[in-house]
Amino acid sequence: MNEFWSQWGQLITLLSTAITSFIAGHFRLWQRKKVLSGILKDFWDATSREDRHAVTMLFWSLHRIQMRYSDIMSLIRRDDAYEVIRFLRRRGGIVRFRNCSLEYIKPDGEKRARRAIFVQKTLGNIIILFFFSLGAAAFVSGEKIESLLGLAFTVFWVAMFYINEKEAKTDEEIASLISSQIKIPTSNL
Repeated sequence: MNEFWSQWGQLITLLSTAITSFIAGHFRLWQRKKVLSGILKDFWDATSREDRHAVTMLFWSLHRIQMRYSDIMSLIRRDDAYEVIRFLRRRGGIVRFRNCSLEYIKPDGEKRARRAIFVQKTLGNIIILFFFSLGAAAFVSGEKIESLLGLAFTVFWVAMFYINEKEAKTDEEIASLISSQIKIPTSNL
């Protein structure tokens, strides 16, 4: 009888821990959304007051991107501001937003980006396919634990394929957005 209650006690402890973790996680997400909505309200108030320091600091608080005031104001007026912010967050070391346009940091960035996308898609997918086939072979030909490990290996490489394709798609979107922008010629004065 004591074993019976011991097992139920473990089950109750496990369930209560899971429920508490679930509630705490949702509470933390709710608190984060509440704080971000307050920062967003302050940001829009600062833009209407044209408070340069507050706008730049609140923009950094919202997106973790440092930009000049004039660039922030031109960015938030764009129709594709969300995509540009997403690209800046994901590829901050490769692209920047300056003079009302998204651009590569290095002068030959577009050529490098196109080359990197090609290498990422071809070489990356070949490597992933190789390891995926190893995992699938272990899954099919293995006994119990080897088969289970082969399945886990296969699932891992399917996830890697998905991540590789998603990253390549982001790089392609960045390249197409930059190439579709109107280039403003700069004159040498």
